[in-house]
Amino acid sequence: MHSKKILPRKQNLLKILSALTGIPFSLARTPEDHYELGSITEKNGSFRVDIHGVRSGARFKKPSVIAEVKQENGRWLFVNFHRTDGSNLLATLRLLKQSRKKAPH
Repeated sequence: MHSKKILPRKQNLLKILSALTGIPFSLARTPEDHYELGSITEKNGSFRVDIHGVRSGARFKKPSVIAEVKQENGRWLFVNFHRTDGSNLLATLRLLKQSRKKAPH
């Protein structure tokens, strides 16, 4: 069930991200043949888009990565990338930064 206000934004987002699925990008360790969009959900003003890898014509059931995007000033921006294990890119980068501060030079 989609509100009339959300549906056009999701459709616009789908068109934008569809252009990205034709190129092999991923946080996954093994690049796939290509990627396809899965479900799109809205949470707190941003959208989470499941991106599924496809290998040898078979789409993986579990998303390879979940892109978080939001619209700001008429443009779509990537906010974060989430993994199905609960980790995310921004948290990983924060941990890396902290570990580098602690490491001797």
